[in-house]
Amino acid sequence: VTLHIDDVSQYGYALSSDADGNAVYEVCFLPGSMIRTPCGDVAVETLQLGDDVLTFADGQSTVRKVTWAGKAHATVRAGLPDDEAGYPVRILKNAIADGVPYKDMLITSEHCLFFEGRFVPVRMLVNGYSIFYDKSITSYDYYHVETEEHSVITADGMLTESYLDTGNRRAFR
Repeated sequence: VTLHIDDVSQYGYALSSDADGNAVYEVCFLPGSMIRTPCGDVAVETLQLGDDVLTFADGQSTVRKVTWAGKAHATVRAGLPDDEAGYPVRILKNAIADGVPYKDMLITSEHCLFFEGRFVPVRMLVNGYSIFYDKSITSYDYYHVETEEHSVITADGMLTESYLDTGNRRAFR
C-alpha cells in the first residue's frame, strides 16, 4: 500500500500544524511498542536506520528497510477535548480479536490501524472501554518508524502503519 500526501483526506487522516505552520501527521508509537522484524518483535525505541521490518502488502509479507526513525516528546494539553489534547490511545490486549493486540498497545490518536484494506485512525475506534484515551499519561516520548514506502507493519500483533513523511521530520531527533 502506498499513500501519497494528496490522498490523506481520502483515508480519513487529520493533519494539524505545529507552531511554525508545518503540517504535522502524528503516527506515533509509545515506548515498548513491539515492531515485527524478520528476527522477531523488537521495541520501537531500538529500531535504527537500515534495520529490516516486516511489511504486509497484497496478502504477502515482505521485508523493507527502516529509512528513518525519529523520537519526540509530547505534553498533553488537558484543557482541550480528548481527541485534541494529545492523550495517547490505549488499546487493551485482545480488544480487536483474540491475541490482537497481544499486549496493551499505546499509540497516538491519529495513528491508523489496518482493517480489510483500509487505514482507520484509532481515534475513530475509541469506545471508552477496550480502546480509550489514557488520561493517566500526560507527558511521554513517542517514536516514528519510516520504511522505504508507506507500509502496513505489525506492532504488538496488530496491523498498523509506518510513518508517512509530510515534512515534519525536523520536529524529531
